[in-house]
Amino acid sequence: MLWRLTLLTLGVACAGARAQAPELQNGLIGLSTAHGAGTPGTTDKVVLENMRVTFRRVVSFGAGRFGWSSAESIYNVTYRFDPATLHLAPETYTLVSGSGGTGGGTGGGCANLSVQVVSSLQGSAAPIAGATIAIQSRTAQTDATGVASVTGLPPGQSLLTISANGFGTITQAAQLSCDAPNELAVALSPGAGTAGGLAPGEFRVVLTWGRDPADLDSHLTGPEAGSTSRFHVYYANRDAGTCGLDVDDTLSYGPETVTCPRTGSTGAAVVPGAYRYSVHHYYGTGNIGTSGAIVRLEQGDGSTQYFFPPASGWAGNNLWSVFELTVPSTGSTSVATLNTISNVASESNIESVPNGAALRSARAAAQQPFSVDFGSSRLAGSGQNNLLVENVRVTQGGQEVGYNVVFRLDPLTLHLVPEVISQSAGVGASNCAAVNVIVYNTATGTTARIPGATVTIGSRSLVTGATGVAGFSGATEGAASVLVTAPGYASATQSASLSCTGTNAVEVGLSSGR
Repeated sequence: MLWRLTLLTLGVACAGARAQAPELQNGLIGLSTAHGAGTPGTTDKVVLENMRVTFRRVVSFGAGRFGWSSAESIYNVTYRFDPATLHLAPETYTLVSGSGGTGGGTGGGCANLSVQVVSSLQGSAAPIAGATIAIQSRTAQTDATGVASVTGLPPGQSLLTISANGFGTITQAAQLSCDAPNELAVALSPGAGTAGGLAPGEFRVVLTWGRDPADLDSHLTGPEAGSTSRFHVYYANRDAGTCGLDVDDTLSYGPETVTCPRTGSTGAAVVPGAYRYSVHHYYGTGNIGTSGAIVRLEQGDGSTQYFFPPASGWAGNNLWSVFELTVPSTGSTSVATLNTISNVASESNIESVPNGAALRSARAAAQQPFSVDFGSSRLAGSGQNNLLVENVRVTQGGQEVGYNVVFRLDPLTLHLVPEVISQSAGVGASNCAAVNVIVYNTATGTTARIPGATVTIGSRSLVTGATGVAGFSGATEGAASVLVTAPGYASATQSASLSCTGTNAVEVGLSSGR
């Protein structure tokens, strides 16, 4: 089960390469009827068929009268597995039916958008005038209050790019409606080399959300220099450790911003150790899952990562544990996605939910190389934005395990991001056998295990680990032939009868020779 723990070491990196299907990002994507499979002859690709994308366009009825219509297109998309993030990233797409995002209509629509752009370091007290908002093929400039309005947009999902002189540029998704006001708050951070800009080794976390709940709070805990204690930065303790809360918002939208080292400090450095960031629902109607919250992690190397809360499971829960960032004494910083929800009666308990020491210990145990094989996987839509991928074969530490993974579609990048992972027996009722093949030296007995031996059952091969064991899951029930080879030993073949009840143990002895 180590691969499940490996997920804790990876951030939801939504600021990478854009998908090669820009028009898809301006439509409403549905996966409920999607299906697909692994690509024959490859281990890292899957083909998703029947991705339905709805585009809304304005239609002229003459005499100055306009309305809008919906047009659906269907795409097949090839995804490639990215081992660095565990995402399925779109590689190519094919329009199967419909006109796509470029055909028909007169352009425009019935949705109106208002965007306020402010400084991430000062919030609404420092609106940014002259910022450029780009959406679809339209642009607008913010006024002296930092507000820009764009009218006549098609309803549905759209991407915005927000830029301003002296500030970093960001891209953000917005879901537009014709039936309600569309209001978006955007916080830009100073660019590198400007006052307040990040230097290498520094990081900043920016939280924005919608109208409700009125008050979400940022919480960052981290290591105290020269101590085993941990500091806690939040509204009641704005400066702690080497970090500081730049702005605390209590009236909706945000931002709430934490910077390490604190903005304006000189000569300070980020202390090595683990930093945990969480969001707490302090007061107001609704919950974090419906708030439209976006957490943006900016690092001094220029990288940016986005995090989005789970949509469900919030009954009785008020805390979103977002990520943990680990700063080593030497080497590169790593980011672990937590994305868990829980309830805290007191904000002073936030550091222990979830238990930080246990989490770090589990993640350390997961630091083993692994390989992933989608060759026998099956794909099926699981709701509007979720995709179930069955029988993902993962080999780690000489053990092969099958997993079923629910991926969530990220609208910003079109990446499929793993959210729920469960161990499986594979696709089909007969692929349910678990097998441990134990390889030993016949000259010295079964306790003299042979690491590095290649074990083959059917079309699948594994290499024994340090204990001389190769573990298969999802093997076919019934009679099987087990072939074992190893350098310096004569190969051996052994018959076995595999059952889906319990774990099958097969011992194979090798004799010296070629």
